[in-house]
Amino acid sequence: FDRVLVVFPCSGTGTFRRNPDLKWKNSIQDLDELNFKQLAILEEAKKLVKKEGRLIYSTCSLLKRENALIVESFLEKNKNFIISVKDILIKNQIPLSTGIFLELTPHHQKTDGFFAAVLERID
Repeated sequence: FDRVLVVFPCSGTGTFRRNPDLKWKNSIQDLDELNFKQLAILEEAKKLVKKEGRLIYSTCSLLKRENALIVESFLEKNKNFIISVKDILIKNQIPLSTGIFLELTPHHQKTDGFFAAVLERID
């Protein structure tokens, strides 16, 4: 496919503002299981992306271990993918600069916490 969007299972830490009780429902073991699932789903989803297609990794989490660390781990094993979200924002004249990932936070954008990485297949 040209585009594959996967909204990954996550801890939901980006929704604490609206769902404060969630902070008591996640354990370290839960996060370990989520990280395993996130990487496994990402590895399967990559098979659906054609050359020059994009795979979008998305969570409603603010935790680095569910976001940047998962994407970085994936990229270490998959050299045929690169991060391209910044270029997409610039090309579409979206005046938002959050680095190489799209990271929305309640205190900056007045939204729930949200993370996205756009991974482009280059082979």
